[in-house]
Amino acid sequence: AAGNPPVAIPAYACGCGQKGCVDTVGGARGLERLHKTLHDLDLVSEEIIAQWRHGEEKATRTIDVYVDLVASPLALTINITGATIVPVGGGLSNVEPLLAELDHAVRARILRKFDRPLVVRSECRIEPGLIGAALLGLKAEAA
Repeated sequence: AAGNPPVAIPAYACGCGQKGCVDTVGGARGLERLHKTLHDLDLVSEEIIAQWRHGEEKATRTIDVYVDLVASPLALTINITGATIVPVGGGLSNVEPLLAELDHAVRARILRKFDRPLVVRSECRIEPGLIGAALLGLKAEAA
């Protein structure tokens, strides 16, 4: 369950073959899936974000649940690894108010306290996974 008040969210199937991975809700498609689950509305992430920024009730609820779902595993990872920064890429990283909400929620859940943002927009925002995979492929070919 996530959000306030809590709502049960199904463990969505992940591309890795498991269910309930953070990746199933953490990105733009996950936000859209979550909005569909909560409100039975098919909107693209840009529409959900725009409505949230204008105070629309359903979009605000979706963002509340989204932040709750994503912040807890991020905080757990930070507590275990001792990370001092969480760079975020992808399209949602361009929504600074969303990053601020996520940062606030993560910092409220971690053991070590920071007086600066912890969840920040990464330098490589567009397709960082694809770029990393390409670099690994090039490295393997060069060897």
